[in-house]
Amino acid sequence: MTTATPLPTEDTRRRNVAIAAVAAVTALALVFFMISSVTGAAWTDTTRNDGNSWATGEVSLTDDDDGVAMFSVTGMVPGDEVDNSITVTNESSVPLDVRLYGETLADTDELAQHLNLKVGTTEGGAEVYTGTLAGFAAAHTDFASGTTDIDMAADGSQTYYFWVQLDPATPSSFQSASAGIDFVWEGQTQ
Repeated sequence: MTTATPLPTEDTRRRNVAIAAVAAVTALALVFFMISSVTGAAWTDTTRNDGNSWATGEVSLTDDDDGVAMFSVTGMVPGDEVDNSITVTNESSVPLDVRLYGETLADTDELAQHLNLKVGTTEGGAEVYTGTLAGFAAAHTDFASGTTDIDMAADGSQTYYFWVQLDPATPSSFQSASAGIDFVWEGQTQ
């Protein structure tokens, strides 16, 4: 004898339809998600700036003295004058602020107070300093206290003119006296 399978009830059918509907929606959502994540179309574009690099400049300051002092004068008497010039060149790859100052004043006889000094950047004008050698040495001892900046372009140059006079009123007691100084030009980047 065969037993008849009972027919599903209305509640069972609704439940089965609901389960089938949920399963179908879930399957469709899963298929949509998989398709959209694999084949989702997006328009794109890029731009770039290649080859960036940085390098430092080089600072090099020279003069045309050929290793010889501008002044090596002997036998001066009151009122004697001497002059000379020197050209300073910025051989750097960058512009510089250039200042003049003095180092190593040799003045055991105190003659520097009787040596009148004028320094200019053009012959006969644009004075950088006017006073005595002693005053120059006291006032201009390093870059910070050096003479007014000369803006010197890369590969630029500046000629400095020097005039020195033994003061006409120098006392006789300064016979056989001597004084000396090193003139220094320092350039710093702007």
